[in-house]
Amino acid sequence: MSVHVLTVGTSVLRNFARAKGLDPAELEAKGADAEELASFIAQDPYSASAELNAFLRKAEECPAEGVVLLCTDTPGGKSSCKAVKKYLEAEGYSVSAYVINDLGKPKKFYDGLINLMCAFKKILDKEAGCERCVCVNPTGGFKPESAVVYLSALMDPRTKEVYYIHEAFRDVVTLPIVPVVGLAEALQWPQRDEYVEKLRRCWREGALHPWRPL
Repeated sequence: MSVHVLTVGTSVLRNFARAKGLDPAELEAKGADAEELASFIAQDPYSASAELNAFLRKAEECPAEGVVLLCTDTPGGKSSCKAVKKYLEAEGYSVSAYVINDLGKPKKFYDGLINLMCAFKKILDKEAGCERCVCVNPTGGFKPESAVVYLSALMDPRTKEVYYIHEAFRDVVTLPIVPVVGLAEALQWPQRDEYVEKLRRCWREGALHPWRPL
């Protein structure tokens, strides 16, 4: 049994908007009713949600003991994440969901990515007390966020597998687990970049929690 970590984008919200003849941009800006979105997902979860399309296929061969959802700090991101959480809980999964502070905010772009990298490790400390038992699914969201989650997964020894729905293949692919120096060691390097310093502070100061429960 594994813990699956999913990034949650807004595919369910955009698919819902198209199905209902609504403006996706407007829904992303203000959010939508999570119950209504969850009902939409239940009709066809594979088509409704990109992250669920990957997760449900992978869970057939790698059963989930628990699911951790990570989402952006935006109305559309939080609505989508609540809906995915409701759907998975209705299917019997144990689910935790977290909003990554400032993630997805244009004026806080770098801060959001730094918070995501730091939160990934700290949330796994809380949710996954095991060795090589974490399956990471960075399908949801935009590519910069997916890249940061992939890198964070490579840095964490608890990572068992990273999987993704390939846009062209339309199937689940497994990404290579290549050797990457751990984050704790990387932060010993003498960089003085502003954002590296923020990551150092987040890593070292136990009181800093760059996320909040959904």
